[in-house]
Amino acid sequence: MRPSRVTRKYQQKIREYFQVIPNGKETRPIMINILTEAAKVKDHPPDLINIAIEELVKSRCELPSFRVLDELTGQIRRAVNKELFQLVFSRLSNEQIHSFNELLIKSINQHYSDYNRFKTLPKKPTLKNLRNHIDYFIWLQSYGDMTPFLEGIASSKIKYYAAEAKSLDAAELKDYSETKRITLLICLIHQAQVKTKDHLAEMYQKRVGTIHNSSKEDHKEIKEQKQNELENLISIFNDVLLIMSSDNDDAVIHEKVKETIASYGSVQTLLDKCEAVASTKGNNYYPFIQKHYKNSRSILFRLADLLQFTSTSQDQSLMYALEFVKENRNKRTEWLPDEVDLSFASEQWRRMVRVKQKDEGWLIHRRHLEACVFSCIATELKSCIHVSDTF
Repeated sequence: MRPSRVTRKYQQKIREYFQVIPNGKETRPIMINILTEAAKVKDHPPDLINIAIEELVKSRCELPSFRVLDELTGQIRRAVNKELFQLVFSRLSNEQIHSFNELLIKSINQHYSDYNRFKTLPKKPTLKNLRNHIDYFIWLQSYGDMTPFLEGIASSKIKYYAAEAKSLDAAELKDYSETKRITLLICLIHQAQVKTKDHLAEMYQKRVGTIHNSSKEDHKEIKEQKQNELENLISIFNDVLLIMSSDNDDAVIHEKVKETIASYGSVQTLLDKCEAVASTKGNNYYPFIQKHYKNSRSILFRLADLLQFTSTSQDQSLMYALEFVKENRNKRTEWLPDEVDLSFASEQWRRMVRVKQKDEGWLIHRRHLEACVFSCIATELKSCIHVSDTF
């Protein structure tokens, strides 16, 4: 039912008073432009409608009916998506198009097509799962870098397309037009590569964390075990002090002290016990790291090679140290020349890594340096070390 002449008159007065552009021929191009730009970034219709309403209000445009806005949103969304699908498709050769289509075809020996592997989720960071996930990442990388195909497409849009592809099975995806099907596949592969790299970085952190936690437990256990030895040493020291406080002359005291010590074992045995107890003082668990690090060493090196850590700060000392340990990973000697800047490491690490030898001066303990570098990278991974957009 059309509004009466009086109603239209008052509506016009209100528009003029608030300086609002009436809904119609003037606002439609504005709506189309807003929705077109929004559809390049967003994909869900409710998001597009909300953006359109917000921008129309800012532009002082009278809002259309919801039905008109909903229909226009759908039309523009489909047009923009079709344009993006065609853009990606135009960048592919016939061989590449064929290889992407082959992903949806199951071979005789397979229960599922390769397309299903792109949906693999990470598991707990055990050594076995880490090895499997590294192999999975290498398999993903064998498809090459998807970034050139997706150049100019917003990352949020790529995520929407990847999520849509992930929610479908191969049969459903085959029903799509070829341009849409291939674009969704490329987005899924791209996101799988990015996410898997993030998962590996996270698993790397957790693996190093496990090494440190196990070392702390060992330190705590040894500390408790050495408590009895500490009490025995205190008892020996108490007996020696009692003899020293007696009124006997020095020669007698000396002989009695020797007899007392001999009754508890040789001097060397007692010195070894003192050294063992002293090694557990404080909270320095770093000497126990090597026991657990050696089991994860090859995995950590593989991850360092794959993840290609880079520093986001001007201080490159940690990255130089990483290159140094990579270059020397196959050396059999435990000692390396003192050629590494350890400014990135804590004082505890520096005391363990850089050791003064009697005849050769300062040298670097290779295995301790490796553990130190991998530990520092895990600590700095979210602040100063870059792996991907997440890390």
